[in-house]
Amino acid sequence: MSKTWYNLTTAQNSVSIDILDEIGVWGINASQFINEVKEAGDVSDINIAINSPGGSVFDGLAIYNYLKSHKAQVNVEVLGLAASAASVITMAGDTIRMPEDAFLMIHAPYTGVQGDAEEMRKTADVLDKIQESLVNIYVERTGMEYSAVAEMVEEETWLNGVTAMELGFADEVTDQAIAALAKGFEKNFKSVPQALTGKKIDISNISTIRDFEKVLRDSGLSRKDATALASKKVDIQRDIESKPEVDISAFNSLLDALASSQLK
Repeated sequence: MSKTWYNLTTAQNSVSIDILDEIGVWGINASQFINEVKEAGDVSDINIAINSPGGSVFDGLAIYNYLKSHKAQVNVEVLGLAASAASVITMAGDTIRMPEDAFLMIHAPYTGVQGDAEEMRKTADVLDKIQESLVNIYVERTGMEYSAVAEMVEEETWLNGVTAMELGFADEVTDQAIAALAKGFEKNFKSVPQALTGKKIDISNISTIRDFEKVLRDSGLSRKDATALASKKVDIQRDIESKPEVDISAFNSLLDALASSQLK
């Protein structure tokens, strides 16, 4: 089977799968995926490359559970973006690799529903159960506390390759610079990092060190680097307060770089 957005190829003892679009009705559904992997026979390695905005959470969960139960070694590489249901599939990897400037996004499930109040309450209960399943999958992969992961899911959290590895969502950061492959999916989400939108970074609302660190992280920096740069800002401010003659060009250059998105 060969498509521009999905491709499965077999080689001796292995199968390679490219998922380059949505999961579910508009892309590859769980039934198709599972049947094609089964047709590949008794393989020792399943290699998956992902650049997807996600899609159906049920298809994502079914693919995840199938891969987790498969006896083959599952190797996942995030090419540019693994968001929503695609992030769930990614968690099935025995190994997960990401470029530093690729992104993994986790968020709470949502759906559309019609009906009376009772029907909507039932739907909300189902969404709560699905969200619990998603959080448990991320917790199992990362070893993080349930409450911490639950908060990340609630907030729609975007992780670049470095941060994903630091938190246990990935095992290895590659030196490829290919996150441009993720562009075009930003319309699907509400909190896309500015590193993926191409927009200039707005520094007008920075009033606290937390604001500054958030801008740095939104620009694509890892949590570690954002914290380090934010701390540098504090050090420069202290120097300015104690030594009015201090040259603040380094600080101004940093802000200029942020404003022009050069830190992406």
